[in-house]
Amino acid sequence: MAEKQRGAEEIEQMKFYDSESKLVNLSDIRLGYNPRSSLGDLSSLKQSIQQIGLLDSITLRPNGHKKDARPYELVCGHRRYKAFEELKYLQIPSNIRQLSDEDTFHISFIDNKERENYNPIDEARHYKHIQDIYGKDKYSTRELAKKYGNTYDYYQRKLRLLELPNDIIIKLTERSVNLTESHAFLIAKLVDKKDLVKRFETLYNQTQDKWTSEQVERFEQELKRRQDLQISLGKRITSDDLTVRQTERQAKNLLKDIEEWNQQLDKEIEEEQKKQQLLDGIYFKDSSNMKEISDNNIDLVFTSPPYFTDKEYDVKSFDTHIQNLYSVLDECARVVSHGGKIVYNIADIVSFSKHTKEHWPEEKMVIPYLINHLREKNFVLFARIIWVKDDPWVNSSHVTTHAESKHGEYRVLPSWEYVFVFKNMNGKPKQRKQSEEIQSKLTKDEWKEYVTGVWNIRSVSSNRDHPSTFPEELAKRVIKMYSYEGDNVLDPYLGSGTTVKVARELNRNGFGYELNEQYKEVVLKKLGGNNT
Repeated sequence: MAEKQRGAEEIEQMKFYDSESKLVNLSDIRLGYNPRSSLGDLSSLKQSIQQIGLLDSITLRPNGHKKDARPYELVCGHRRYKAFEELKYLQIPSNIRQLSDEDTFHISFIDNKERENYNPIDEARHYKHIQDIYGKDKYSTRELAKKYGNTYDYYQRKLRLLELPNDIIIKLTERSVNLTESHAFLIAKLVDKKDLVKRFETLYNQTQDKWTSEQVERFEQELKRRQDLQISLGKRITSDDLTVRQTERQAKNLLKDIEEWNQQLDKEIEEEQKKQQLLDGIYFKDSSNMKEISDNNIDLVFTSPPYFTDKEYDVKSFDTHIQNLYSVLDECARVVSHGGKIVYNIADIVSFSKHTKEHWPEEKMVIPYLINHLREKNFVLFARIIWVKDDPWVNSSHVTTHAESKHGEYRVLPSWEYVFVFKNMNGKPKQRKQSEEIQSKLTKDEWKEYVTGVWNIRSVSSNRDHPSTFPEELAKRVIKMYSYEGDNVLDPYLGSGTTVKVARELNRNGFGYELNEQYKEVVLKKLGGNNT
């Protein structure tokens, strides 16, 4: 037949069996949803059209696409439309129906399902397509079974095919390859992606959409390791012409390897959950914003803030240092309960010469700033304690005596630090039960030792894990004196985790904030009871 545009007269001479159809210009038709991924070979269809005409008209609906002015949208008959286009017809017999989007999807699917080249992947993609559009609640696998027939398991199997690696999906869509849907389902059973995602969400303690790039990469590597087994089995099926029974035996052996990998992941998850349990109530962030803790929910704050002594976390300006202390104090004042305490272990800055204009030695007292700031928030200075540490020359190697030491210029090296106790005078204090009093009250010997106000406690001899670690005995005395069993104790400068460790040992609930996440392992080590 000559290559030319064919008009209505030639079409009318063809044999049509649909009296309700009307001729519509191909140029007036917009291609709509088609669940078929490939139209296949059209030569047989074109020959049939030329010989006996079009047995079934195509189905159109009015086009509602805003960016396309053509009056009609194709619902059913994409192969027939394409054949007419290739045969150079200008018009095609059509039935025009008023259809919703949802009806269009279903009708197009049913029209294509039993036709040539409609493979299992096309079918599965259709089910997923309508789930994506209308939601899995409306079109769950059970609802699909009601809509289209077949069983719940049938649709589960179909949707699992979409999780196969692309190499297998391509083989499944190629009719010439001896890999059937039954083979493919056995391959699909090797990898349960949803289960793997769930395991990693548990491991990372957050949903998939919040994973870091490193976590995503780790997951993808694990998924690829499993998918490589699927691809290898697919190649073996096609190269060795494996039967379904043979493939099933191969898949069972591979599943043993995957189960071992799952067990390794489960062991890692168990270890991570233990860590998360230890870190419950501990946040690695700036404590100037403690939004995780509600107002008046902390009974005792015990902490030792930075001293402005050139530690790795100290700032360069004294004014900035004070403002930073204020911002954390404000949050502490917010979260402390009525009648609760804020206890600060702090020392004066004794090497301040390089921070003065004249560069002469100057001692800088920090506590007056804190007293005045807290007094404005109705926290009063309730008690003062002097912590006497070691002889200062023992662990103060930067200051020593030698032949050139100038008489009259001796620096006093403090062998003490202060512990200041502030009480929240806002509101009515928490009422305590008699049982709490009995469980928490100091013994007579403890009372004698603690209320002297001068505590002789050796400092921590080794600060390998953290540059500033105070002794557990210091935290123990403060927590026992100023909180009850079952109380909430907070350290906004957690450091190595001493406060939380001691609080938990004393049957309190420990909370903490640490700015530097690099100390997470140090905190875990201490809370796990393995510190040295």
